[in-house]
Amino acid sequence: MVYRTFIVKIELGFVFDKSYWGKGYAMEVLTAIISYAKSELSVTSMCANVHNDNIRSKKLLEKLSFKYDRENTIDSKLYSKFILTNL
Repeated sequence: MVYRTFIVKIELGFVFDKSYWGKGYAMEVLTAIISYAKSELSVTSMCANVHNDNIRSKKLLEKLSFKYDRENTIDSKLYSKFILTNL
């Protein structure tokens, strides 16, 4: 059993076509979403599940202050779960 002191109710997801990778769009959009969630929706935490082999998305989430939580399996695929708390 894993005890959590918080419950994450918001899951952040994003997909960009390969032609838009590396242009800063994800950082810009996710920063705006996080800011809006905090100020307008009073969200205090959120999570994101990333394919284990998607290193760029993991690094992006870490730049946005998400912390690695654990690995999990969704539809037989391995994911890394990241959590952002104390917004």
